[in-house]
Amino acid sequence: MKKFNILNNVIIPIFIVAVCSLSSMLHQNLTYIANQLPYRFLVFILAGLIAYNFYTQFSCLFKATGFYGQKVASLMIFSLLLIPLAVLVPYNKKDILISTIHVWISFGGSILFMILLNVFLWHLAKTQLEIYQQILPVYLFLITGCFTLFVWLGSVNSLVEIFFIWVLDTLIYRLNLLFKL
Repeated sequence: MKKFNILNNVIIPIFIVAVCSLSSMLHQNLTYIANQLPYRFLVFILAGLIAYNFYTQFSCLFKATGFYGQKVASLMIFSLLLIPLAVLVPYNKKDILISTIHVWISFGGSILFMILLNVFLWHLAKTQLEIYQQILPVYLFLITGCFTLFVWLGSVNSLVEIFFIWVLDTLIYRLNLLFKL
């Protein structure tokens, strides 16, 4: 069984709430906070920690499930690296080109990650159906929760981002328990 992960279970959750509380969680998102020059470095550190955490967690899971080494696994890890890159390219209403690049990196990375997460879960459904059935409720909660919050609040704000990260961490935690990592 894997030891308690202090980065995943303590540092990142506290850091997420601390950084997101720098603005209204219902009306702004991490991009807005990153555009505030005094906080850009904090958001970049947070994005880097999240990407590193997901990279290490998914790498272990890919090895345990036989999914590692496939091109899809490499693409999934690449999509995680787009998280800190999106912070480096700030959204700016006055510069359409930079804003478009930021939106494409953020949107593209998120969509690519979700597609590849579905492919990984499809792989689990084919190879280890019992484990897939046990994590499916957490995955459905992730999808329906994010969609519901998006519809209720009308945008991808800090609350949606926090929810997504925490539920994805829960999904990873459940997979680690099931695979005894």
